[in-house]
Amino acid sequence: QEPVVKKEMPAVIVKETPKPKPTPTVVMPKPVVTSENAKFSSKEISFYGQKLQLRYDNPLKNLYSSTLDQNKLTDAWEALATSEYVELLKQVDATIKTLNLNDWGRLKLLEAIGAKLFRNPNESKLFTWFVLTKAGYDIKVGYTPQKVVLLTPLNTFAYSTTYFTIGGKKYFAIDYAHSKEKVGAIKTFEKPHPKSKSDFDLAITKQPNLKTLKATKEVQFDFEGKTKNVTLEYDKVYVAYYKNYPQVEYENYFQAPVSPIADASIRKAVAPLIEGKSEVDAVNILLGLVQKGFAYKTDEGQFGYEKVMLPEETLFYPYSDCEDRAILFAKLVRDLLGLEVVGVKFPEHLATAVALKSTLSDATSFVKNGTRYYIADPTYIGASVGMMPPRYKNTTFTTIHVP
Repeated sequence: QEPVVKKEMPAVIVKETPKPKPTPTVVMPKPVVTSENAKFSSKEISFYGQKLQLRYDNPLKNLYSSTLDQNKLTDAWEALATSEYVELLKQVDATIKTLNLNDWGRLKLLEAIGAKLFRNPNESKLFTWFVLTKAGYDIKVGYTPQKVVLLTPLNTFAYSTTYFTIGGKKYFAIDYAHSKEKVGAIKTFEKPHPKSKSDFDLAITKQPNLKTLKATKEVQFDFEGKTKNVTLEYDKVYVAYYKNYPQVEYENYFQAPVSPIADASIRKAVAPLIEGKSEVDAVNILLGLVQKGFAYKTDEGQFGYEKVMLPEETLFYPYSDCEDRAILFAKLVRDLLGLEVVGVKFPEHLATAVALKSTLSDATSFVKNGTRYYIADPTYIGASVGMMPPRYKNTTFTTIHVP
């Protein structure tokens, strides 16, 4: 039965979004070369379409040969420590600031630099380990005779990612997230310097200033007997940037911003659909868009592993599941309507609930911290706000804070 609206609020007025800022040009600071310094070399680094001119000390090569052991890792550390690494770190820090990178971006940047400076992937990882350590991160190296594994504690839990407990602390092999290759048994190396303290922060709270690559997704859905067509734009560079982002707590996905391209497109294409509608009708239109406009497939069916997607990824990939739709729907409701949303976690299912100002009868709702939330399930096809899927009516659920 459809919910009955007892009290209607005024028509929805969608606010305009500010125009996105242009991508800044990165100017790498030049190293100060003295007569005692080694000769610097220069390489161009490609970082998600952004071209970076990097100057580095020539001795940064051939960190080891053949197999790995404690002595060779010590030698590699000493080789890096005695190079003119300070100037390189300044360039890295300046790039991170200019490109507005979070810790995930810092890791991807160092991977790109390491891949350019070293032929051997293990040497590249040793370089990343050294630079992150010098930047104050509590990162360790795990190794076998043939491979290097970066291990770092996180500010969140990374699911389906191998971790090792060292000194009572979890260290995750985040460079193996979503990898088919198993980490296996490894030894850990204690680096010869004072312990660093910072955990890796995987929160996505800001947008990187990268080159953009616009793409479109055609979304078609039925609402109240009428077919609605929406063209949504998104940034493929943003999708590539987070491709191997580990599977972490849901709050990280709910709080993540979309790219300026996607944000402007959503407001241009979706906002007119709900402009002037009642609050309840507007929420139901957004529900219909997510329920019917995106093809469903499980993560196992699409990727072969569990992958919770950011809203931008849901626009890019051909399929999405309940988690991806809940995260996208919450984004639309918060940004376009300004309503509070929480995630609703059932066993093996994720939905949302919206804090309506209207009052609905014959609707499923609950009160949390003094606020009433109405169930809104983006995967329950055809359901309006307040309608609970029958299979979950008597099921215990938990709520997820949406920042």
